[in-house]
Amino acid sequence: MPYVVVGLLFACGTKDNVNFSLAPDSKVEISIRDLSVDTLYLDSVPSSYMLFSGVHEDYLYVLDRHLCQLYRFETSGELRDKKLGIGHAKNETDIIRPDLHAFLSDGSLFMNNANGDYYTYDADFIYKDRFRIHYNRRSDFTKSWEELYPSPYSYIDTDGECCRAYGHRVFYSVCLSLRNGNDYFGQTENYLRQAANIVEVDLDKRGFGRLLAVGYPDSYRERPLSKALFNKVRFDVADNGDFFVTYQADSLIYCYDETYRPVACFGVEGTGMDKEYREFATKKETYENAREEISSRGFYN
Repeated sequence: MPYVVVGLLFACGTKDNVNFSLAPDSKVEISIRDLSVDTLYLDSVPSSYMLFSGVHEDYLYVLDRHLCQLYRFETSGELRDKKLGIGHAKNETDIIRPDLHAFLSDGSLFMNNANGDYYTYDADFIYKDRFRIHYNRRSDFTKSWEELYPSPYSYIDTDGECCRAYGHRVFYSVCLSLRNGNDYFGQTENYLRQAANIVEVDLDKRGFGRLLAVGYPDSYRERPLSKALFNKVRFDVADNGDFFVTYQADSLIYCYDETYRPVACFGVEGTGMDKEYREFATKKETYENAREEISSRGFYN
């Protein structure tokens, strides 16, 4: 099997943040395998087109966020069965538009919604548990950044892109909710040093656990407002609990063990990558320009 050896030229981190304390590996062995891409047609099912999809065990699935139905498909695209649906029976759900979902190692399904309701269903999609986490109240919005940043209750905004499970813990990507200017624009330097990007929920304790991915790599301190639209993380959790974390405007992948101790740092910047990010002064400007910017910046060619 052939290998490609890649030289890395980019520094990894800040002196005051242990999350970025490792220098990048000087060499990485990448296993190259044959790769082909094809279209798989799934059997037609009723749908609201507000969908999550993925692969679990030996099947493909589509989770309809509006109808709260989970369709399972064979790898041939043939419909296997339908699970859940809106209702109050044990094999139904009343979650009302899930924002996040993940499968646990025992086959259980986790879902939550914007109200702070956390549901789990067993491997047969039978109701198992539900609890609610009460987020910060409006009276907390005037707290200082020193109080807000270390509190998991301040991080209720999620883009729904990353949600992973390890054991009976669930992790998902978040960003600090706007409170009294304590955001990327109002407190840029503090945000880059103190804001978390991943929150942990302990399903056994029925509450928040750790805040992870705290702070940003040094690359964000160069024209930071030009990276305001690309200030989120993407991550995965391996079977042994290791985290693999990447920041949207940074070319490196940061690896941490189960305790979030830095293990490795690696990556390479793609040729032809468009990094001429535009600077925005307000969140409103990022919303107005998001589609154009995201479709044209940061690609690895």
